Amino acid sequence: MVTRLDERAISEMRPAELRKIVANVVRRDGWISALTGAGTVRDKKQYAHFIAAPTNWRENLDLWRGDGLAGRIVELLPKEMMREGWDLLIEGKDGPEIASRVKNKLEDLHFDDRLYQALCLERAVGGAGVIMGVGDLSGGMEAPLDLQSAADLKWMETFEPLELFASSWQNDPDLPGFGRPDKYRLVPVSPGGVKKGVGKEIHASRILVFPGIVVSRRQITSQLGWGDATLTRCRETIRDFQTAWGAIGHLIAEYGVAVWKIKGLAEIISMDKDEVLRSRVEMMQLAMSAVNAAVIDAELEDFDRKQVPLTGLSDVLREFGARLAADADTPMTLLFGMSPGGMNATGEFDAKSWFDRAHSEQERKLRPHIERAVEIAFRSLDIDEPESWSVKFRPLSQPTEQEAAQTRLTQAQADQIYYNMRGCVSGPELRDQRFGGREYRYTTHVSGPMPVDPSTAVDPTATPQDQAAVDAQTAAQAAAATGAPVPTPTGPREAFTGIQINSMMSIVQAVARGELDRSSARAILMTGFPIDDSQADSLLGAVKVTGA
Repeated sequence: MVTRLDERAISEMRPAELRKIVANVVRRDGWISALTGAGTVRDKKQYAHFIAAPTNWRENLDLWRGDGLAGRIVELLPKEMMREGWDLLIEGKDGPEIASRVKNKLEDLHFDDRLYQALCLERAVGGAGVIMGVGDLSGGMEAPLDLQSAADLKWMETFEPLELFASSWQNDPDLPGFGRPDKYRLVPVSPGGVKKGVGKEIHASRILVFPGIVVSRRQITSQLGWGDATLTRCRETIRDFQTAWGAIGHLIAEYGVAVWKIKGLAEIISMDKDEVLRSRVEMMQLAMSAVNAAVIDAELEDFDRKQVPLTGLSDVLREFGARLAADADTPMTLLFGMSPGGMNATGEFDAKSWFDRAHSEQERKLRPHIERAVEIAFRSLDIDEPESWSVKFRPLSQPTEQEAAQTRLTQAQADQIYYNMRGCVSGPELRDQRFGGREYRYTTHVSGPMPVDPSTAVDPTATPQDQAAVDAQTAAQAAAATGAPVPTPTGPREAFTGIQINSMMSIVQAVARGELDRSSARAILMTGFPIDDSQADSLLGAVKVTGA
């Protein structure tokens, strides 16, 4: 007696036995109609069951190699994730130099290429591992990696699931990494395509693992420690699309079908006059090839050309493409390399969504592996790990020249505000932050003591008249901002200095811009400068307020 129906049991049963079992099945979780058969054994939907397709590594690799659409599904996202690269940011005076040494070390080991290859393999066959050849005092490759004793990072190499598979598991729920591979066995494929040797054990801490699509622990246990591939989800949809595309190619080849009507054709065939018929057809084809015209008997023959209708085929292909793009989780405009269609379609939404998706995958998949490699590189180069360092991915969306110019203008306006705020940032600091590197930078980092505010600094060479001019300008700014009353004129009446002249010009310009009314400006001029009523009126008499 069969107590559990699985795929194997069903395949081994005779049809009569299967019908008998199904007839006794009673559903208790949905609508049932004896009239239409819905929910009963006569309901065709009840016999539809889903079985996930297994990851066929070799078939997926062949599909990646030979099918253009499969290649784009595998490579598009990894290319986008690795397109602009990443930077290592380290604070401190020696930070840029240390970051450069670490980056050069990883570049010598082709680190970014190894990451790109692993990302592609993960999407194609369900996983990959980048093994790091680290020399340390903890033992061989089968021992856990001890960062404190890591001596040198010698090599890095990417391996696919056919070469690298789990050999032991972490089965203690009280320890980190429960249910994950603890060690892997490496059986590399030689250049001749043959696996070399019996393999060697490698601890998981020495591998940057790209696990694939992991749904459950049961899944990765049955697949030697690896998950599923994006390409596996798309394999049947790719088949349907390419089959439809090929069928349309055959239709186009037969787009114009020649129809030649011959009177008494059946009689000619029955009388075994095949040679006569063959000669007539050859003469017809020769005439059409020579003069592009059909020469026929007016009474006994008729010639026509029938066209195969292709209406609606583009819509069918578009629907197939939309389904494939959904399965691949890739915008159609990118998967098929086409321009956005429809009214007011610019593709901006697709592009923004794609950049956001790529950045999210960078943070989820790449950042932990890059940070791990950087930590090992610090010790390999005999560098004490800095207290503050980070990995930053470069922007994927590149602005146009006009957008970059507008952004710089906005940044310059913000810098002006920062500079005018007392004690916020100094001119030399802004210059170093914006133009101190190889490229223009928008980030602002301020350290050290607060800079001296020029408006409150005391110039040892300034005369009392100069200081009075500065005080007058400050009073003008305060009056313009708060509307406070202006003090009555007091103080010396002596010759003007350069600072006094500049201060008077600032007050007059404030009146011209509408920031200060004439009466307040007149009082400020008479308070801070050696002028009388007529001279103040003369200075302000010709000023025209902008916009007044």
